[in-house]
Amino acid sequence: MKIALVSEHGSPISAPVSATANTHNDHVAALSTALADLGHHVTIFTRRDDPQLPTVFHGPRYRVVHVPAGPPSRLPGDQLYAHMREFTAFLRSWWSAERPDVVHAHFWTSGMATCGAADALGIPTVVTFHDMGAARKRFLGVEDHSPVARTRTEHFIAHHATAIIANCRDEAAELARLGVPPNHAAVIPNGVDTGLFTPEGDTVKSSKQRIVSVGDLVPVNGFDELVTVLQDLPRTELALVGEPQEGGLKDDREVKRLRELAKAGGVDHRLTLVGRVTHTQMPDVLRSADVVACTPHYEPYGMVSLEAMACGRPVVASAVGALKDTVRDGVTGFLVPPRNKNALTTALKKLLDDPTAAAGMGSAGRAMTTSHYQWANIARRTAAVYVKAIERRRSGALAVG
Repeated sequence: MKIALVSEHGSPISAPVSATANTHNDHVAALSTALADLGHHVTIFTRRDDPQLPTVFHGPRYRVVHVPAGPPSRLPGDQLYAHMREFTAFLRSWWSAERPDVVHAHFWTSGMATCGAADALGIPTVVTFHDMGAARKRFLGVEDHSPVARTRTEHFIAHHATAIIANCRDEAAELARLGVPPNHAAVIPNGVDTGLFTPEGDTVKSSKQRIVSVGDLVPVNGFDELVTVLQDLPRTELALVGEPQEGGLKDDREVKRLRELAKAGGVDHRLTLVGRVTHTQMPDVLRSADVVACTPHYEPYGMVSLEAMACGRPVVASAVGALKDTVRDGVTGFLVPPRNKNALTTALKKLLDDPTAAAGMGSAGRAMTTSHYQWANIARRTAAVYVKAIERRRSGALAVG
């Protein structure tokens, strides 16, 4: 198949803009590589955010087309909506001359541009939202800075895409609330590179029990709960991997809050703010953990939990979003209610006090990632959705709705 992936803010050849290595870029790059390895011809369309980038970059497995839409500089995701008309016009022109068999859009703004360009040309469209505006507003409240038009636009996309891929069952439930029929939405999770993330390899040595948690240093990730729990775990240190979304640990409000909280609890000497870690360095950091903790209040991806499990480490996670799918409670780790300090403390103690049980759960996590979450498997399932979308479009069946 000739596959076009649209990812307006997730170029696989750009340096990550997130504070951690687990970015939208990694997902697009990994899926594109796996699809190419299956024999498909893949072209990624992403917004030009650097004037030095070529219009077309020819990689070893796929092409990247840099779309001129807005200024050739990096913009926050919430500001990209204003430039989607330019993006749409470019896609329509390109696909008129070089038609793909199917287009797969990633994120709502990509879906907006894709539907606008592909509908006019009769090209089947598949959309992965990765997270939903209504869910963000419900969980994040005032911390959500999405454009007002987001939820309305997502509703439009959901009812015009030929098919939709949800990252997790929670996202599928959000789609059902929008009236998307079950046969138009497939649940396919994120994958993990089980060749890079392995139990064997270098690690960071520590004389203490070690909890590692990864993510942007923002309140929604619940790192303050882990800092507080340290008071009940006197032999344990906590390593927080990531930065604020604006980058840098100095003078950031959340960084200051976490440090003050640690100092007030007398655990500041056992808290380490690691900062940014590259994707290739992440396995070493995860392997250094006795337990990897994922405590967000909202989590549509679940990538950190998968990477930890692939490294053979047990996971304690909030029972939210994709984490409810990726972490098998009592098998690969424990799921706990979000914002519940007692449950979080109990789960962490169980694993820290019983290394044999922790190792068994780590081994189970490794087995699960290699059997269900390798990118080759994810790509095959995704390609099957493409085939169905193409058949649906050829048969003249209407899109969702």
